[in-house]
Amino acid sequence: ATVKFAVAYFVAGRIEEAQQLLTELITAATNEFVSPELIADVYFAAGDIDNGFIALTRAIEVRSCGA
Repeated sequence: ATVKFAVAYFVAGRIEEAQQLLTELITAATNEFVSPELIADVYFAAGDIDNGFIALTRAIEVRSCGA
């Protein structure tokens, strides 16, 4: 749900809230598995193409479902 909210916030122009959720996702990913593909979705919604592709590359490396 966090990913969907982050994407929606970026699309709606609520950058501060979206960035906070993205930070929470990245922090969570250090302690538990968070699909890099989902993190990529948020980066792409933010317009951060470079980090989006970095996350997708990571998804391929860990063979994330959906990547």
